Amino acid sequence: MSHGRINAIPAEMNALSHRKGRLMTRQIALWVRVVSAVLGLFLPVYGEAAMGALVQLSGIAGCVSEDGTSGACVDGRGLDGAGWVAVSPDGQHVYVASFYSSAVATFVRTAGTGALVQLSGPAGCVADIGDGVTCADGRGLDGAVTIVVSPDGKHVYVASRGGAVAAFTRNVTTGVLTQLSGPAGCIDETGVTGCTLGKALEGPRAITISPDGKHVYVGARDANAVAAPWRPLPATSPQER
Repeated sequence: MSHGRINAIPAEMNALSHRKGRLMTRQIALWVRVVSAVLGLFLPVYGEAAMGALVQLSGIAGCVSEDGTSGACVDGRGLDGAGWVAVSPDGQHVYVASFYSSAVATFVRTAGTGALVQLSGPAGCVADIGDGVTCADGRGLDGAVTIVVSPDGKHVYVASRGGAVAAFTRNVTTGVLTQLSGPAGCIDETGVTGCTLGKALEGPRAITISPDGKHVYVGARDANAVAAPWRPLPATSPQER
């Protein structure tokens, strides 16, 4: 074998190595594109929405407001000062606690688009001073600020700046809220309006419920406290099933 041929062998091997390297790079790139597409991360195909970007629904379907926002949103009720939103575990309904309305508003959620439709008549909201026409009448809702739905979806609890926690049963089919009757319907710092007398509930700002659904906890800023009302598990009624 000639000296020139011997010198050419390393060059050929280098060229072959480069070709293999390029082929491997193309294969890796192809697999990245395939995996990205499967995961919804392939931006040229799926767009930035797949990366978690928010795209508001077009037209009036994109919002519901107390006054319809000059025709830009659907006109709603019990939403003045809307400050906290909770979704039922089954994803069928959305509840909003509103400070200035002293109310909780109820919506049906469209699974496909996420659009909200408020229940008609008094079923669409419960207010501290409800007129029975636009909103049902409730107690312990003065300055409603925060809301939580129980893990089983059968109860809703609302904490209000007035120093109270209101308790409702939830119809799992329609989403309608019905306040528990008598003192069971609310716990109040002062015990007025027929509520159960509570303590360390001044100025609540947050409410949560344990995963087993047995206890409700309220963060009361003005009382510098966390209140722990116990949540009994009552027998279910036909309406709750």
